[in-house]
Amino acid sequence: VQYEWFVHELPRLILQHKIDRLVGAGDYVAGTKHNLVQRGEVFRGLNNTKQEKLAAEMVLAVIMKVFRTRFARLKKKEWTGNRSNQMLRSMIERSLLAFSYWQGNHDKWALDESRDPLDTFNMHLVNRLRVEILDVLTKHEFPYLPDIDASIASKIVFAPKHTLPSGLTLCIAHPEMGRMTPSGRAQQTMSFLNDGQVVVLANFHVGIALQEWSHTLGERVTIQAPTITSGTAFEDGKNKR
Repeated sequence: VQYEWFVHELPRLILQHKIDRLVGAGDYVAGTKHNLVQRGEVFRGLNNTKQEKLAAEMVLAVIMKVFRTRFARLKKKEWTGNRSNQMLRSMIERSLLAFSYWQGNHDKWALDESRDPLDTFNMHLVNRLRVEILDVLTKHEFPYLPDIDASIASKIVFAPKHTLPSGLTLCIAHPEMGRMTPSGRAQQTMSFLNDGQVVVLANFHVGIALQEWSHTLGERVTIQAPTITSGTAFEDGKNKR
């Protein structure tokens, strides 16, 4: 897994392109099935709980790098005259990257252990994010914001369907199917999720982008996300790049 690219390069790209939303389409953990530990694709000692916490820390690193940069800019520009709780809340929410995400098949292996997929990931990410934001506020001597949990909850949303600020519908999917023609699964998913104006899917480790005009929804965009894993037997053995 390209950990270094994710925690360093991704925040830079988000800031450079003024991106407000990070979308996750599943498989935040490799899990422990298929002898992945023995195959060297999972660090020894990382059970499913620790893998979920590690994934949460990686996402947290991206969100907080973006947050600190944007919050510092807003503080310099806006925290001069109106120093109200309403202004502080607005600054926090405008600095905080939205994270819309759903589960993948590797995440769902937790069901075999009678656990909810990504339950540890969800709780760890929200709790750690709260601590980190409060730490920023304390260091810069901002007043305590009592409803900060509501601001975080509005940004970190675990669901297969989301309504974007524009009113467009975002659908996230992780089809548990094998690979076929390069755009085949993306086309099938776009057809299946026929109420999504923006569709994001993953599982096939190959990046694809499709556009379609619908007489009911207008322009639709489907993005098949690639993977940040490379050099494994699964990747190289199936000619994936």
